[in-house]
Amino acid sequence: MASCACGRDTERLVDGEPLIEEGLQAAAHREPSANQLWPRKAALGIVLGAAAAAVIVLAGQHSGVSLKSRTLKTLGLVDRFCYGSQLSMNFGSGITKFDLDDGSADVVRNCPFGASNPTGKIHFSCLSSGMWNLTDQSCYSCPALREKFTYVEGQERAIVLPPAGDGDKYSEKCIFDDGTNYSKGGIAFICKDHRWQHVSTTCSQTICRPGNVSLNFYGSVGKVRLPVPGSDDFSQLACPMTAPNPQGVVTLKCKANKDPEGAGTWTFMNQTCQTCNPTTLQLTVDKVHHREVLLPGAITDAVVEESCVFDGATKIYPKGTVTYMCHKNGWALQKSTCRDYVCPDQTAVMKMEYHTDGGQAISGQATIKLKASVDGLFVYDCPQSTLKPSGKISFDCLPDGSWRVNTVDCGNGEQVASVAPTNV
Repeated sequence: MASCACGRDTERLVDGEPLIEEGLQAAAHREPSANQLWPRKAALGIVLGAAAAAVIVLAGQHSGVSLKSRTLKTLGLVDRFCYGSQLSMNFGSGITKFDLDDGSADVVRNCPFGASNPTGKIHFSCLSSGMWNLTDQSCYSCPALREKFTYVEGQERAIVLPPAGDGDKYSEKCIFDDGTNYSKGGIAFICKDHRWQHVSTTCSQTICRPGNVSLNFYGSVGKVRLPVPGSDDFSQLACPMTAPNPQGVVTLKCKANKDPEGAGTWTFMNQTCQTCNPTTLQLTVDKVHHREVLLPGAITDAVVEESCVFDGATKIYPKGTVTYMCHKNGWALQKSTCRDYVCPDQTAVMKMEYHTDGGQAISGQATIKLKASVDGLFVYDCPQSTLKPSGKISFDCLPDGSWRVNTVDCGNGEQVASVAPTNV
């Protein structure tokens, strides 16, 4: 609540604080004689509470008080009476003067032009002590604020904010008492919940402020936090030492804020810490067997080999691997050699020589389809084109996955020549 006290002819403002003259308060309330005039001018000091504007010393004028008013109060027919006064206040648009007449009834005035809420109202009431009291106002939501602000140790400045409406924003320059003057950014405040609240400080010598950036490389490297120097355009950061290529760099671009006092933002451009990001792929072989393949972060041409375990380990191929390679566009399947066999499907080509009863030599060539098999000995029928189609020819599947001719009995029991199997 605000109140006023009567005093000498005075109207002063000292650093926005009230100055209430001492002395003639009692004189201002003494009973005059019927032909006596009251002092022509009285000083009123009003203290505006947390919801009010800057504290101002107020001054007022009044003419002689009517005998009727004096008599009513003297007789106890009224319990309060305040003398006409002129009140000076600041509601955010400078000093505004309000003339209040003699009386005891509550007074309502419009908020001055330039206030954050010019359609609001100001309410005054007369106290039993004879002082006018500012009881309420809706000219603004947040009162004026003056405080000391510290950016970093040794860099301080005074912040002076005017009365404002809810949602109003205000920004101070990044100029500090020690002489430091930042060319970019500002100190931002907002009027919220009937008080000024600090929003952000973006003081910097560059568009994008120095700080830290968080990047996620996934996999074993994971999330990392890298220091970033201030810049107006680009910045390059060293890759984490745990990255596949710790000698690489991360390139960031500085994007200016549309608000000249707002901080710029860093955006990711590219990185050479790893070409391929960690990923999870689904692999299917023989159209029915499936498995997940987990691939790490890697550089170009890196190779990863995975085992031939499928369907939650219910299907295990005894031979082969799954091979992936890191290309500039990401991971790609290089080859899959998963198989249940040791030796693959192949065609054996046999060059044979037969001798007739007359001793004549006959040369020929025959082929045999060999089926994919585990290692061991396998016997096939002789081709129909041989002298002894009912005969047998055997092959060894060797542990290294190659086929070798073992025995041949396809005519006169004599094998003259043979060649190793070839691919189909």
